[in-house]
Amino acid sequence: PENTKAGTMVELHHAEIPLHEPYGPKNGSLYFKNLRSAKATDMFTTAPAKGKAAVQPKFTYHGFRYVRVIGYPGSLTQLKANIKKLHFHTDLPLNAGGWKTNSYILNTIQQHLLNSHASNMMTIITDCDQRDERLGWMGDAGLSSDAMVLNYQTLSLHTNELLLMRAEQSNGTVPDVVPYYRYGNRPADPAWGLAFPQVLWTMVHYYGDLELGKTFFDACNDWLTYLTMRAEKAGGLPKIYGYYGDWVPPPPAKKISVHYTSAFATIWIAEKLYDIAQALGENSKAQALKRLLDNFTDQFNKGFVKGTTYMDGGQTALVLPMSLGIVPTSMQSDVAKQLLDDLNNHGVHTTSGIIGVKSLFPALSSIRRWDLGLQLCLQTDYPSWGWEAFNPYEPATGVWELWDAWTKGPGMNSRNHHMFSSVSAWMLTDLVGLSTKPGVNGYKEVSLTAARVLGLQSAGASMVVPKEISWNWQRHGGIQCGKQPEGQSAHSPDLPVVPELEITCGDFGGVIQNVMFASYGQPTGHCGMFKVDDSCNLKNSKSVVEKYCLNKKSCSIPTQSSIWGDPCFGKVKRLYVQVQCSEPLSIRAETLFPVGTTADITFPLWALKDPKVTFTYKTTSTIWDNNTFHPTKEITSGTYNKMYDELKFVGQGVVGNHRPYEFAVTGSATGDNVVLTVPHGEIGTMSCPEGHHFAHIRFASYGNPDTTDELLPTVGSCHAGVLLRKKCALLKVDLGVLGW
Repeated sequence: PENTKAGTMVELHHAEIPLHEPYGPKNGSLYFKNLRSAKATDMFTTAPAKGKAAVQPKFTYHGFRYVRVIGYPGSLTQLKANIKKLHFHTDLPLNAGGWKTNSYILNTIQQHLLNSHASNMMTIITDCDQRDERLGWMGDAGLSSDAMVLNYQTLSLHTNELLLMRAEQSNGTVPDVVPYYRYGNRPADPAWGLAFPQVLWTMVHYYGDLELGKTFFDACNDWLTYLTMRAEKAGGLPKIYGYYGDWVPPPPAKKISVHYTSAFATIWIAEKLYDIAQALGENSKAQALKRLLDNFTDQFNKGFVKGTTYMDGGQTALVLPMSLGIVPTSMQSDVAKQLLDDLNNHGVHTTSGIIGVKSLFPALSSIRRWDLGLQLCLQTDYPSWGWEAFNPYEPATGVWELWDAWTKGPGMNSRNHHMFSSVSAWMLTDLVGLSTKPGVNGYKEVSLTAARVLGLQSAGASMVVPKEISWNWQRHGGIQCGKQPEGQSAHSPDLPVVPELEITCGDFGGVIQNVMFASYGQPTGHCGMFKVDDSCNLKNSKSVVEKYCLNKKSCSIPTQSSIWGDPCFGKVKRLYVQVQCSEPLSIRAETLFPVGTTADITFPLWALKDPKVTFTYKTTSTIWDNNTFHPTKEITSGTYNKMYDELKFVGQGVVGNHRPYEFAVTGSATGDNVVLTVPHGEIGTMSCPEGHHFAHIRFASYGNPDTTDELLPTVGSCHAGVLLRKKCALLKVDLGVLGW
């Protein structure tokens, strides 16, 4: 302030979180111990007063959310008005990182991932921004490379990373940390050194930069040659060395053998170099790498397959070979089932560390279980990204280093680490539905997919690679769902502020005619398969939601327990809702991509009957009806995939394409409803008509359900769960199911 006495000392002490148990009493002070030896302190001595003066530190930065100020010569009101937080990092524009969906949970998680990326892009890619480390750990850089490239325009940053990695290379080896300083080993753990070829692959695959491929291919191949030699000396790939492995899985999960993750990483490196060699037209090098890959794959499967599974049959053990595509054909169905069983046994939560998590989501995509991938992303209980964001102890603004950070001691516990940020790339490519085609570099051919999952109503993204590509879609009508965590209230003052849950039928979907599911408490499942947790469920949830939503196009529902009441005091609640709209499903989408680019544009039909697709660009035309494709200059191909019930079109960018292509997918609600009532003690069988499959279970009740109205079945006085055991023991019980 003005007239401050000369020689006044002002101290600023930076921290990530306020003090709370188990670190100490929750008394408004800050927690510094996880900074380790970093002082994170700025001290200013004032000069003779000459009006107001602005000061800030030079040659340092701090990772923080909170600051304690000591000695400020003014009031608290003055301090609040005169202190600013500067968030600075390598100057990189956003790419597709600004994508949005209708889900507040997903959007919040993505923003946290962006925050952690930005805070660790400091000319080099650091691991964390706050403690006495802030180093270029290769594990973090490799795991986040896809997400960083998609979120930001990182060509300059990653080119610098490649130069630094090559500069640190010695006799083929790279270290764990680049620049090599203070921590880590040489040679790197294979899963850490993977970053060198992985970053190069991202530059070739996403940017189509073949010059970088040519410049760094041999250096990366030297690293693979070293690893191959080490595997041979160890007695085979399954015995190759490692240090860190699947780092920090969520307790109580155990970490898998480092030999397993190192063998996986070595194959991954060979795969990426094989792709680069093909892109460069280096056929002889590609053939040599293919032979090496075949040999490594054989060694991996012989060394790690145990009966019909891999290793311990846990998530990481299963998803690593699935993501590589090396599971033998005879084992694929068994391995897929084991993964689904493991996820369900853990309430659809991960048990993996940083290596396994990156492979988990592509593994689910490979078996078309995007619904489970979305469910993992939308979880708000431990362990999950949503728990980090919405827990009552220290709601995050970045991504934690440890899943259980709020309970762990000071040694290694950053609240702004990006090593678990790989999920960001999957959310863009597989949920938003914008990706470059596998094996095609530089977005010359793109894949655009709308509405892969019922759990999202809309999504959109745009990116510049080097020209703009955009993709936006919305589902209207049909079934719509929403999930929202409990928000801050007088009952739960430590929770973050959360907006109301928005449910909409869209502009073309009519109004909400039926609340099919609603639970305020701790429900589980995903859209179409929600379940009530009888131990924490407000029993009038459905009637409450009906008051907010019935006969409306859109509705907003609060999630504070002070409004709802508290069905389970001391537990963090959430609200899950599923509604039926009065109009059948339709999909609207628009896309923009440049001349010279080809796009595969896919629309799942979700059992729409007699689908019709209109296309608008300058004029409007019908490109699909009566099971027939009608080509245009821009849309040159259209096919129906009976197995997956989806339409796929091929679009071409045209000269003067300065406006988006618009699509409308419409049809009528399928008549293929199946109703089954099974008397207690008997077995019933449901089947779909030829060429159809069950999209989801709309209604199920074990008790005495009322299915008089097949479109609006309701539970009776006797319904499955705790009530079944208490009220139905002596009653005749039927099972009524409606699905389509």
